[in-house]
Amino acid sequence: SSDKSWTSISDLCTNLPYPLAEPLRRYLGASDPEKSAKRALEFIEAALAMASYISFLELCSVRRNGQTRLFKSFTQRSVGPLWGFFKECMKLLGNKGTISAPFEALLSAEFFQYIENTIDMLNDFKHDKADPT
Repeated sequence: SSDKSWTSISDLCTNLPYPLAEPLRRYLGASDPEKSAKRALEFIEAALAMASYISFLELCSVRRNGQTRLFKSFTQRSVGPLWGFFKECMKLLGNKGTISAPFEALLSAEFFQYIENTIDMLNDFKHDKADPT
């Protein structure tokens, strides 16, 4: 947070695109642990959806014929399937991504296991297998 480029998380509500800003605003406004966990899930799903769809569209644009069957197997906009869809898009995109290139950081050793654990915890919460606190 001492870095000059640091933005407080509440400032992001005015800087992010609406599909991310609104769930983030609701998360920051949540008052109790259960609502907070639900709102966190909504924000993470929105962020993964945006990253997944952008990566998928770029994948379609760099393929020679623009076709892929990957989207046909994607049937839920839920945190687990979104994370799986995102990882597959990024894998198939390889080093050909330009717009999606910043998303590669999510798959780096620094963040990957943390994100995997978060996805597992949110799945457990969503299916009433975990306490929101």
